[in-house]
Amino acid sequence: MARKIASTKIFDAVTISNGAAATSPAINIEAGEAFSLHLSAISGTVPSVTFTYSIAPSTNGPFTTPVSPSTTFSAQTSPNVLPLVPEAGGGLKITATNSGAGPIVLDVYSVVIESL
Repeated sequence: MARKIASTKIFDAVTISNGAAATSPAINIEAGEAFSLHLSAISGTVPSVTFTYSIAPSTNGPFTTPVSPSTTFSAQTSPNVLPLVPEAGGGLKITATNSGAGPIVLDVYSVVIESL
């Protein structure tokens, strides 16, 4: 079976105030087999970010945040590759919440290995 990698920059130099959150656009995961987030840059006085997700039957929604998601990433303070294991769905949104002191600036990619 053929595969391809779909890489999308979901946060491009996004500034998030202390205690605030930003949510990505919908990511199509219908053909996805494996998923990850690439936190390629984070800056701020004391940078720290927590990632959660919401999932939907399609990229049009409705999006629901699982009560006990199988994957969340808390207190990310430096670039990292984060394996994402969402439940079955067609659309995914990532929420980045600033858990540090002061504003942060993020660059994050969603990477999906898709079957063709």
